[in-house]
Amino acid sequence: MMGGLDIAIILTYLLFALSIGIIFRNKASGSLVDYFLAGRRLPALWLALSIVATTFASDTPLAVTGIIANSGIAGNWLWWITILNFSLIAVYFASRWRRAGVLTDVELLKIRYAQSKWVNRLRITKAFLLGVALNVIIMSWVILAMTKIVSTFLPAEYQQKGASVIVTYAIVLIVVLYSFLSGLYGVVVTDLVQITIVLVATYALAGFVINESGGWSAYLESVKALPAEKLSLFPADSILWFFYLGFLWWATYSSDGTGYIAQRVNSAKDEQSASAGTYIFIWAHFVIRMIPWLIVALFAIVSFPDFPDKEQTYVLAMKEVMPAGWLGLGITALVAAFMSTMDTHLNWGASYVTNDIVRLLFPDIKESDLLKWGKAVTVFLAFVAGTVSLFFSSITQLWLLFFALSTGIGVANLIRWFWWRANKWTEWTAIVSGLIFFIVGIIIGAGEMERIAIAGAGSLITAIVVTVLTKPEPETVIQKFEDTVKPVGLWRQSSTKELVCLLLKWLSFSALVIFTLLSLIAILLDLEEKWYVIGFFVASFVSFIVNSRLCKGNI
Repeated sequence: MMGGLDIAIILTYLLFALSIGIIFRNKASGSLVDYFLAGRRLPALWLALSIVATTFASDTPLAVTGIIANSGIAGNWLWWITILNFSLIAVYFASRWRRAGVLTDVELLKIRYAQSKWVNRLRITKAFLLGVALNVIIMSWVILAMTKIVSTFLPAEYQQKGASVIVTYAIVLIVVLYSFLSGLYGVVVTDLVQITIVLVATYALAGFVINESGGWSAYLESVKALPAEKLSLFPADSILWFFYLGFLWWATYSSDGTGYIAQRVNSAKDEQSASAGTYIFIWAHFVIRMIPWLIVALFAIVSFPDFPDKEQTYVLAMKEVMPAGWLGLGITALVAAFMSTMDTHLNWGASYVTNDIVRLLFPDIKESDLLKWGKAVTVFLAFVAGTVSLFFSSITQLWLLFFALSTGIGVANLIRWFWWRANKWTEWTAIVSGLIFFIVGIIIGAGEMERIAIAGAGSLITAIVVTVLTKPEPETVIQKFEDTVKPVGLWRQSSTKELVCLLLKWLSFSALVIFTLLSLIAILLDLEEKWYVIGFFVASFVSFIVNSRLCKGNI
């Protein structure tokens, strides 16, 4: 049960977050670039930690606990496989986004394709899909998850009276206020404090868990008593491997960084900061955060074997082992994680509506009026997400809707960067066919993984066929894009050596991150796989260093 000190810590943090909006309101009053990209002056570490804070939602450690409880450590390949996706962003996309000089990722259409009514319609459609539809779905499941977390800490007499919804909405209101006032700069400043609190509290929780178990040896003994498949590092099912490697990492709207990552790298002070920030994010996202989550998750599984909601056992572990004061910091960490996700999605979503819908529909609108639109849309998105969350009881329902709308977008996002032949119809085809193939998967009774695979493969093949059958963009447009962004792949100015170097550096860095994570887990838990995993780590480390030196200046 929370005490007075715990409540004081939580309230102090909420007051701090609100004050950020007031302190930095002048940082967001000049232009859309100030409001949505923090004036393009963020250093690498700031943008890296801001992305980490955004991806650390309040439900993330709970989800990891549920995955390990139901599918073992290997179940985390569901999101570990996105190391391939994020590594490609670090090695290739981050610098290209910064070179493009766009306000939003959707604005890339303006320089990638010749301007026409259909390109403008595509831009408005993608802005609505990303900034409103998908964004509201994401925020809705985050809000829904937060209400469940809040209910766990409320007295029993309030848990069935909607109190958790009221408390969650009050937190959302604070997020809206500081996001509304200070724009991305205020969001990033709060993110820096939020991720600090979150990491301190998460590692502290892991320490308390070990202490509660009677020390590391006793903890390890209790974990070793779990079934062997729970501690395996790799999925036993070959079909899962095919799905993870073949589809999951690229069949998503953010395959090229589209979304909050593109927003952050576009806000970097230069190309080097954009790339460096993405590299730092990857290490923090997949390695630094995962270790304490794993320690707490295994403790929760051992301590609460019969509790029906496995995800909630993470919160139960907090209540069980964290003393007064520390419990308040732990709860504050979950609140901060929730707020860091919400503030980004509000600011990022508003940027699409303002820059890619309002500006196109009203081309003569003043910059000052666009700023007002940006602030108004921030409030509107929060209201819609809060309302939508009331109509869903399951996060899984929202995930299903999310994948149905987003799968085809990722296909087009990749093709346009690597193939000069891509045109506006490539993107239209991928988006529409991805949705159609996903619906077909539902009709034929395919499972969740099969639906994503059907939609991904179907939209990829259809988009390539349509690209070949339609005219490419005008030569002047292609040339200007190449001169500005300097893409690698099937481009006239790109060499085979550049493409080979890109592939080698991408694969070797991906392997380095993967085997660093697996080696740490194997060493901590003293798993049988540890020696060959460490061997792969050494090989990937050497490979990355060699490839980086041989390919320096060729990507």
